[in-house]
Amino acid sequence: MTGDWTVLDVARATGAPVSAAAATIAVNGAALDSRRLAPGRVFVPLPGARVDGHGFVAAALAGGAAASFCRAERLAEVEGACAAAGVPAAGRLLVVADPEAALGAWARARRDAWAGELVGLCGSNGKTTTKEMLASIFAQRAPTGRTEGNLNNHLGVPVTLTRLAAGERYAVVEIGMNHAGEVRALAQLARPSAAVITNIGPEHLEGLGTLDAVARAEAEIGEALAPGAPLIMPGDDLRLESCVRALPVRRVTFALVPGADYVATGVEHRGAEGARFRVAGFPPLSIPLPGLHSVKNALAALACAHVSGITPEECARGLAAAPRPAGRTQVERRGGITLLLDHYNANPASLDAALDLLETWPGATRRFAALGDMLELGPTAPEWHAAAGRRLTRLDGAFLWGPLMVHALTAGRATEATASGRLAHFTDRRALGRALASALAPGDVVLVKGSRGSAMEETIEVLREALGGATAAAGEGR
Repeated sequence: MTGDWTVLDVARATGAPVSAAAATIAVNGAALDSRRLAPGRVFVPLPGARVDGHGFVAAALAGGAAASFCRAERLAEVEGACAAAGVPAAGRLLVVADPEAALGAWARARRDAWAGELVGLCGSNGKTTTKEMLASIFAQRAPTGRTEGNLNNHLGVPVTLTRLAAGERYAVVEIGMNHAGEVRALAQLARPSAAVITNIGPEHLEGLGTLDAVARAEAEIGEALAPGAPLIMPGDDLRLESCVRALPVRRVTFALVPGADYVATGVEHRGAEGARFRVAGFPPLSIPLPGLHSVKNALAALACAHVSGITPEECARGLAAAPRPAGRTQVERRGGITLLLDHYNANPASLDAALDLLETWPGATRRFAALGDMLELGPTAPEWHAAAGRRLTRLDGAFLWGPLMVHALTAGRATEATASGRLAHFTDRRALGRALASALAPGDVVLVKGSRGSAMEETIEVLREALGGATAAAGEGR
């Protein structure tokens, strides 16, 4: 909660007229969805594919919104809807030319007024996990804000900035992108005092085309830093290094191999309990998330926190207490079978990391994958899926869904004749789940992964129903 802003402050920031009666109403940030709206938010009604948000203003005010933006031409309609619903609207409708532009103006004003240290965080994979780790570390020192969920686009970043709280010393703001220039614009709005690039991988190639273009797009975050401010980045990515070399920033590197400023050694994989590792100058470190990719995310968070003045001991405590973001390497055990649920998103790099985790999972009797399409890869999508298919021949079984995963099926079967009996493709996610469940036995480990649009939650639902109640996996419940 911002705690120190009122409807009057929002009106002044956006140029909206406001009545004296509403001027002292406290606000604690913006909200885009009237169905999930905490009390004290200002509702931002935006046009949608089928409906316009102005149709939900009355519901938002009834649900506890402090106020709502409203286009001038919709004012009479919205006032009528509020009156019909018995919802007091006097002074709570902030009339603006464009609610989205007003959101941006408010975010800029709120950022200008906030005195804490803000970290901007971008990258092809691991943004949300790294954000949660870094926020957990900062919270060992002082109150810390962070992007809620996945609010990291041209709407989500301004929403996050409106929620900056007066009592917070730190904030970690996730910045996403799907085209060149987006990181630049959002970083200029957020004005980070430090920035993190988690990695560069094949993402959004539909709009960006090449990995070089991805690197250039992610490197835009460094342009928003003041001279000498820290830019935390992988120490083993020459492509990214060439993109940031001319920036007047302090480059701080992390890696799993020697040569970077922060290097993980002695990595111990502990299955559902996560991983342990060491970094020179720090006490022994542990994280509750499994996999080498999680260790690398932890290095990025640790490096940023440490150069921001957090002690090694605080870093260790924060990493150990980091939460597990929903849909990202969640571990469940059902009927003696381990499910690795990493279905929030997928691209070739994150799929490789997830398959690394599956292939090295300790104590597995057999290893299976249930995979949906990786989206937004443009013309190279068949090639990336075929490469995945060739790797799937190492598993005991791969159950695939989606038109692009047909390329994985074909490539896998062409690579190894015996794969024909172990690779299967389905046009129905629930049928995939039923077939996979019938093939499993206690001791098996299953990875479920796919892009958000592949909706692999349907397969997970079937697996949960078929395998019965969950038993807590070690490290869960944080």
